[in-house]
Amino acid sequence: MKAKRFLITLLAGIFVLSGCSDNSGDSSSVSKTSNNSDVSSSIPTSSSSTSISSTTISSSPSISSVDELINNTEIQYIGNRTVDYDSANECHRIFWGFQNAAEEYIAADEGTISLRIENDAGQIVYDKTININKSNFTTWTNSYWDSARLLGCYYLKDEDIEKGSSAKGSLYFMATLKDGTFFDEYKMNISDLPIKGLEIILPEIGKEYIDYEYSDEIDMITRIDSLSYTYDIHYDNTVTATFKMKSTMTYNSEPGISKMHHISYKLRDSEGIIVDSGSFYITQADMGNTVLTEEYISNLSLDEVYTLEFTNTR
Repeated sequence: MKAKRFLITLLAGIFVLSGCSDNSGDSSSVSKTSNNSDVSSSIPTSSSSTSISSTTISSSPSISSVDELINNTEIQYIGNRTVDYDSANECHRIFWGFQNAAEEYIAADEGTISLRIENDAGQIVYDKTININKSNFTTWTNSYWDSARLLGCYYLKDEDIEKGSSAKGSLYFMATLKDGTFFDEYKMNISDLPIKGLEIILPEIGKEYIDYEYSDEIDMITRIDSLSYTYDIHYDNTVTATFKMKSTMTYNSEPGISKMHHISYKLRDSEGIIVDSGSFYITQADMGNTVLTEEYISNLSLDEVYTLEFTNTR
């Protein structure tokens, strides 16, 4: 994609905007596409959480120094805009490349890049304009290229991205040079975004709950010895919590007879509204027996803080 430039004519007060140039080819100007990368032979991107290995793309400092590659030739094009995730260093690597009219890769001694990330839940989790200079540029190689390319690279740390409700989203990238030259905003897919953890306030451990018969007579009493949960995030960003509970029957109206018993629950959101209710069903047990129970609650959201309440069962 060719740069857009503003020429301000002071006397006439007129804005003049140059056109865009879209060409095809491995090292020519970039045509607009909907892929993660805007050059077919640029750094391959990954749709999974696996980062690009150092054997696929690596820095090649043995080529001409960056100072030698910065020259008076005007930057005309941008390409190789792509992003990958470096799990070892817990950061995203954001790449781009500038080219002159001869389609040679060159660096910018000054400028800015604007980065905005919107996750699939519609949350803006990063929005910042960053100053760049020649220290952001080095030469890179990978198996798709005939030779090394001088690219800009920005390392966006996980800790600088706000935690959201989805690990996937879109990265919007725009580069501006020191003379005001800018390139149109470009959209890329991004994954491995930091996400919020599911938060559920659990009932008190050690408390006993009564399971009544159809009358008001006590049938069983159960003590909660331990309770924990894990969770899974689904493709639609809904969450299922898995509860593991250890309990002991402390009273049985019919000693010696193992019974299936249960504890009623209510799940409330941060406003106190009941969003789910039911029972934790406990396997056959007799008085004094300790058993492990596993139950599931689905359709939860990472944007909420829930409270789980246990009640006596009638």
